[in-house]
Amino acid sequence: MIKRKNLARLAAAIVFTASCTTTFLSPIQDQSELNVAYAESAYTVPELTMKNKAIPDTESFHFVNSMGAGFNLGNTFDAINNVDAVEGDANMFLEYDWLSDKEAGITTHETIDAIKDAGFTTVRIPVSWHNHLDSDFNIKSEWLEKVSDIVNYALSRDMYVILNIHHDNEKASGFTNPDYDPSWAEGNKDCYIYPDKEHLESSKNYVTKIWEQLGKTFKDCDEHLVFETMNEPRQVGNVHEWWYADDECCHEALECITEINQAAVDAIRNSGGNNSNRYIMVPATSAKAEAAMQSKYFKMPEDSAKDKLILSVHAYEPFNFSMDKTSEGAPTEFSDTMKESLDDMFDTLYVAFIKQNIPVVIGEFGATNRNNTQARTDHAAYYYAAARARGITCCMWDNSNAEGDNEAYRFLDRTNKKFIYDSIAEAAEKYGAPRKSFSGSDVEGVVSNTNCTIYPDGKVMFPCEIGEKAEIYFDIDTTKSLCGGGALCFNLNAPNGKSYWIGYPFRAGVEWNYEKNDNVPVPTLIDLTDTSIMNVNCWSENRQVTDTEELKMLSKLCQESTSAEIQLWWSLNLNWGDRPDSSVTAGKTEEEVSALKAAACKEVIAVINVRPMSLELDTNMGHGSWNTSQASGEYTIDDINNLQNFLVNKSTPNLYDKDYDLNGDGVWNAFDLCIMKQKYINKQNEGRPVIEGEAGVITENKITFKSGIGSELILEVEKKDCVGGGGCISFIENIDDNEYWVAYEWQTNDSGVVKIDMTKPNQITLNDVKVEQNGNEELYKRLTEQCMNEKEANLFYWWVAESWGNNLPEGTDLTKYIKVRSVHITSPIN
Repeated sequence: MIKRKNLARLAAAIVFTASCTTTFLSPIQDQSELNVAYAESAYTVPELTMKNKAIPDTESFHFVNSMGAGFNLGNTFDAINNVDAVEGDANMFLEYDWLSDKEAGITTHETIDAIKDAGFTTVRIPVSWHNHLDSDFNIKSEWLEKVSDIVNYALSRDMYVILNIHHDNEKASGFTNPDYDPSWAEGNKDCYIYPDKEHLESSKNYVTKIWEQLGKTFKDCDEHLVFETMNEPRQVGNVHEWWYADDECCHEALECITEINQAAVDAIRNSGGNNSNRYIMVPATSAKAEAAMQSKYFKMPEDSAKDKLILSVHAYEPFNFSMDKTSEGAPTEFSDTMKESLDDMFDTLYVAFIKQNIPVVIGEFGATNRNNTQARTDHAAYYYAAARARGITCCMWDNSNAEGDNEAYRFLDRTNKKFIYDSIAEAAEKYGAPRKSFSGSDVEGVVSNTNCTIYPDGKVMFPCEIGEKAEIYFDIDTTKSLCGGGALCFNLNAPNGKSYWIGYPFRAGVEWNYEKNDNVPVPTLIDLTDTSIMNVNCWSENRQVTDTEELKMLSKLCQESTSAEIQLWWSLNLNWGDRPDSSVTAGKTEEEVSALKAAACKEVIAVINVRPMSLELDTNMGHGSWNTSQASGEYTIDDINNLQNFLVNKSTPNLYDKDYDLNGDGVWNAFDLCIMKQKYINKQNEGRPVIEGEAGVITENKITFKSGIGSELILEVEKKDCVGGGGCISFIENIDDNEYWVAYEWQTNDSGVVKIDMTKPNQITLNDVKVEQNGNEELYKRLTEQCMNEKEANLFYWWVAESWGNNLPEGTDLTKYIKVRSVHITSPIN
């Protein structure tokens, strides 16, 4: 449902499609003014079904879950101006200095109302402080009062608020942005945050002074107020400012950020009141997840409070869709390949942090406006849904910029205090909402052994320097492909101040094994000293590298790296033809073809280990998703029967190649049998939709609940060997001594989830005669209310179609084709 105060703007714009998605009219920006007009084209919020991952059942994860969908009040209190700002003044004009709305867009309580009414339950309020300090770093009272007023009002609206230190992370004498005046800042270098050894103590002093004041100001606020130590701390102006690389400079930055975060946390905890137990968000370099994964250099702060720290991450992904500023070539459609990319990113966050009991909030994400409202709606929906499925809360970035190459993230009309794109807000509210259950599955395909850790997005972390040579092991689906290829890749910042992408190509193939009479994958050896195979691009200068000495220098850096990336590029089918073939790639751009080939390669080739040759081979490797061997923990009914018969000394087939020691105690026993049965059950349940709410009990043709059914009933319906089928949920209700039959029809769909609106029965009959709703509205209302209060219902299967228009004959056992596997109610009546 649309829960907004500005519903009048949607009059005549809402229609319901066959897939039950909400349709809106698309707003078009009048670029000469800030008013919003409506075009005739429609856009919709997609229906998505996400497979939830299991989330740690701890206080911090429950807190992050409750934050719901988040929104940023960007380019507002975070604006800085080191040219026009007067040193020592409150500089109140900065609140609207970066807004396209200027003075008209000044933040009021109505601004917060607009965000809240659009469906967001968390607001991140970025604030820069250095333009609002006296010479002793005391915050000017006028500025602090204005920020406090907006923070406190948002809290009064029952919102979560994230307050931070934002654009104070510049090196005073090293500005690269022409808007900054180095001469102004030369005498004030101690008032900034810059994560290197030279400025470490001054940076720690700065965050300590600011957080001591903020802690004192907000000490009485409850846990709905979250403090974020810093925003995107980085070495501004350096080649690695925005991209983590495995080099000494980035290592130094991470070590310094760890200390600065610690200073901020200590200052907050010691500032009194509720701050002793307040939730605090902390970032790594540039708030990049890959930087936070460098556990040798970056560590979460030590904290006197238990379970109160959250990792802050920013992820404008996929980058080419979300933030690419190039005027041409950037995609405007949100594709399936992009969805897979987001899944890989979120799975990596899940494995690296969520499973390690570190909660994550993505403080910034979004998609720049290229007049592609539908695609941005699809992106927002998928992003919020994929994040929530992994237990992650997200905050959409808004900077009030409507168009152009400079990050057009304007969703809120600051002048009129209204949300512009209702479908995007609806997507955020729908898919960013808190989960009701923390149960779910795990991420598959993660390799973690003594040789390396391979994450879903292709990142590879090693316990040592890679060295001169590395061996790559593969799992190949030999029913579809016999070879493919890709590269072991590095993004490096070199001592010469330049940035490079380096790829060592490899071929993943099979050889014939005469003993097994089968094709088996063989490892590939990569020689990192061989400059002749290196594919190198100096992306900071947009050139291919061919110079021998430059290649040797980069080869040495790769050998010294402790991380890399696996990219899969191509694969061939069993007839040595391209996958996919030309019938699929015809008419596609080069970028689109590359994406299709990479996706096809991932379907048949998996990298299951990367071993630096200085390490002993760890045989505990991964496996491809197509591999149902016992190494992946999958067992069949035959396996269960075999082990069961073995344990009672019954005859069994030869089990010499079986691995039934599941608990690792060296023997096969009843404990292994119990584990095997549970694994089998878990596998059978994989892929089933996760449906939240009170579950009912199905017995033959009856459904019973502990509570009254309420307004919505959800069926999980399985279908096989047919295109569809249907039936009804029915009740016998008595009114005025008359017995009415009330039916709610249902029909299968591809998602397997069928929602029944209990306020809208499909049929009501009395003595086998249909009762029309027209003229019997009050009767319909009374019968509907009685049905919603029932705790028992009848379940009927009516029809199954082998093909559309070709129903199975009467008397067929329809439950062989369609079956209601579970039933839930989302709004039970007690």
